Amino acid sequence: MKENANPSEWYFSSDEYSPNLTVENWSALLKNPEIFNENSRFVMKCIVENGGQSTCQELAEHFGKTETFYQNVVKRLAKRIQLKTGCTLTYANNDGKYWYDSILFLKKRDEISGTWIWKMRDELKEAWEIFQPSQTPIIPSYTESDFLNEVYLSPQQYHTLTSLWKRKKNIILQGSTGVGKTFSAKRLAYAMMGKKDDSQIEFVQFHQSYSYEEFIMGYRPDRKGKLTLKEGIFKNNKGES
Repeated sequence: MKENANPSEWYFSSDEYSPNLTVENWSALLKNPEIFNENSRFVMKCIVENGGQSTCQELAEHFGKTETFYQNVVKRLAKRIQLKTGCTLTYANNDGKYWYDSILFLKKRDEISGTWIWKMRDELKEAWEIFQPSQTPIIPSYTESDFLNEVYLSPQQYHTLTSLWKRKKNIILQGSTGVGKTFSAKRLAYAMMGKKDDSQIEFVQFHQSYSYEEFIMGYRPDRKGKLTLKEGIFKNNKGES
């Protein structure tokens, strides 16, 4: 592959290379869970939500996981597509290595970071819009490894915390302001849920006037001044503690 004279131009446009897959071809592939598995659809959805083009660095920052995760998922997906369809591949610098991701994307260098920007091929993007996967928000998974990468604790300390939580149902983190207690607690919750879902996390700041009625349940005035029974943060919307 030759370097573009114009950095604003995309590699692997139709006049340079094409996998020759139509919208109908892509639609059939998207419906096949053996080709587009859960991770593959997750990555495609992330790219679409990012405007149809993105670097791996942007995906990692916005949706979690690592840059390597996105690279590996795309490469494995492209290999499955190539085996399934027999579409042609293009070489990288004629050194025997293939640009597998070119099956799905056009590419160019980001002028700031120097990393590759992926842009979904028009046929794939159109097929994805027809496919219309679940519109629920993306909730990235979150593992022990993610926790250890973000929080300065050892695996042994992590397992001590999770064991205490499972047995005692509470953990007290002690330390000065700004040492990362809230940051660590939030990520511990992610790791124990297995997903980075902020909708399942609540923060409560206790103070002198914080009452039982606010925390558990009690009668409080509404906007019209009428007393109504309201559940506090300790009880969920179904009335279960």
